[in-house]
Formats: sequence, structure tokens, C-alpha cells
Amino acid sequence: MRKNPYRPFVHAAAVAAACWCAAPAWAGPLEDGKALLEKKDFTAAAKAFADGFDQGDGEAGFHLARMVELGVGFTPDAVKARALYIASAEKGSAAAMNRLGLMHLRGENVRQDFAAAAELICKAADLGNPEAQFNCAGLAIDGIGRAKDPALAFGYYEKASKGGHTGARNMEAALLRTGTGTEKDAGRAAGLFEQGASLG
Repeated sequence: MRKNPYRPFVHAAAVAAACWCAAPAWAGPLEDGKALLEKKDFTAAAKAFADGFDQGDGEAGFHLARMVELGVGFTPDAVKARALYIASAEKGSAAAMNRLGLMHLRGENVRQDFAAAAELICKAADLGNPEAQFNCAGLAIDGIGRAKDPALAFGYYEKASKGGHTGARNMEAALLRTGTGTEKDAGRAAGLFEQGASLG
């Protein structure tokens, strides 16, 4: 089992956050971490995410990796963040798989590899992650890392749209309007565009 590369640091840093122990009970480490992050209690949030990761929650590991990558409560460290993304993906985090895929797509701290990007992103999409579904659809519509497949792209846009992804809703509408990858349906397209406009 891959260990959390930031566990020693998080443990040491959390000593200064004794008030965290007195915080009210939450539903679990992942939810704890999100709530503490909203409060900008970064040390306590990192500890909560690390606890969740150590308990097998890959999504908690993903949130810790984002903190490390973006320098939220840490000195930014893309290399260590990537290691944590990999460990989190191994524990089933779709969000971590999507982020790793984007790294391959853009060549961020790794060799650019469109096929690897598509494999990771679309695997995350199949696990139900709306952001990954949107990204996988984009790869399928443009034929990046996989064969062009407008019908597959439309399916992923539709799934992400149902998951609340605004960009996917707009793309679903655009494909419906032109009949790309699906039957042309101007009325449904207009309804989706209006829905997106009403949400701002």
C-alpha cells in the first residue's frame, strides 16, 4: 500500500492546531477537511485529509494533493503533489485520475502523452466524475489520445450535464443544435441554453 508522502509533515504541523481536537464532530475526515478548508484552518484541514487518506479514502488524498500543489498551507510542491495524486488514484479517486490525466495532456511535470491522458481521464469519467466526463468528451470530439467519436463525446457531455457541469450542458446543447453525435434537436438545445443562462 502506498503511504501518504505528507503524513510526517502534516502530523508535525498539526501539533500547533490543538483547537482542532475540540472541533465539533463531522461526518468523516473528508467532510471535516472540506469544512476546515472553508474556515481557512489549513493545518487542521490537511490533517483531516491525511487522516482520511490513511483510512483508505482516495478523495481525501486528492484534496490534500491539491493543497500541496497549490501551496495552500504548504510550500507548493508539484512533484510531491503528483506522488500523492498517484497514491490517491490507486485508492480509487476519480478526481486524482482526472488530474493526473490533465498533467499528461499538458505535459505538467511529466512527459506529454495523449494516450495516457485519455486513459486516465476517461477512466475517471466512467467512475462518474463530472469534470472528467467533460474532459473525456472533449478528447473524444477532437480525437486526442483516442479515435474521434462524436457519439461517445455527446454521451459524456450529457452525463456531465446531468451532474451539474455548466460547460458540459452548453456543449450538449451545441451538439444537439448541430446534430453532432446525436439527432438534431433545436428545441432541446434551446432549453439547455436557457437553463444555463438562468444559472448565470
